[in-house]
Amino acid sequence: MVGFLGRYTGCLTGNYVELHDRVVGNIVQHGGTIIGTSRCPEFMESAGPDEAARQIRAAKVEGLVVIGGDGSFRGAAALERETGIPTTGVPATIDNDIYGTDETIGFDTAVNTAVRATSESTGMLFYVELMGRTSGAIAMHTALAAGAVGVLVPESTGELEPLVERLRASMGRGKRSHIIIVAEGDQAGGAFQVAQAVSSYIDHDHRVVVLGHTQRGGSPTARDRVVAAQSGARAAQVLIEGRSGVAIGIPRDGRLLRSRMAKSWPTSTLSQRMMYCIWRRNLLASAARYRTLVWQ
Repeated sequence: MVGFLGRYTGCLTGNYVELHDRVVGNIVQHGGTIIGTSRCPEFMESAGPDEAARQIRAAKVEGLVVIGGDGSFRGAAALERETGIPTTGVPATIDNDIYGTDETIGFDTAVNTAVRATSESTGMLFYVELMGRTSGAIAMHTALAAGAVGVLVPESTGELEPLVERLRASMGRGKRSHIIIVAEGDQAGGAFQVAQAVSSYIDHDHRVVVLGHTQRGGSPTARDRVVAAQSGARAAQVLIEGRSGVAIGIPRDGRLLRSRMAKSWPTSTLSQRMMYCIWRRNLLASAARYRTLVWQ
């Protein structure tokens, strides 16, 4: 087994390392990746997949396991479609926005990092902005785990005025500390914009915290280590069995699933768009239950 350095960059240049026991030993407790990662626009050029396939075959690699998000999966699907190189995908993104899996590598660690940073609020109103691109998964899970008074996510709209009312009600009950979680992709803007908007209704001393890439670092949680081990082993098994073009999924009940890799990102076709939206619908249902149980 080999690892191409810098992801598709290594595939194009033939730069790889052998991944034997001595190399991968004792890395499970470290975040990030020992083979590195980088964006590679050259791979998406017309000659990119063919050159990558040439280098992959020269390394005597019979199948490629691609670890990443929808961009990585798009590249893997293009590589297999245009060159015939068998590929499988392992979802790894803190955003947890890949169709076909309830969990992605990195999500649980990102949530735990955010919870540790937001669980303390001493007599202050805090607005905490979390990553997630167009997904509110990190924000929603962090809000639940940290006991936030409110959360704004891209999947829900028109939440500012209800948030102000909930905040007023919380203050009216004598609560001194308040945390509001804002997903970076929310339509109301980032945490600074939300804080400014709320301040026009409520005059209260506040602080804004933007965790940024802090959420991407740190030692992986036990759950993330298990998810990585299970999905990685399954991806290799799928290739050994002669199947390809699939992404590995891990539902909450622990069963290992497979789905077509080309369905792992939003598309213009109605059926695939509907399947992609299942996760978002479930998130909004969770948000509705959260409001019912905590805020009303």
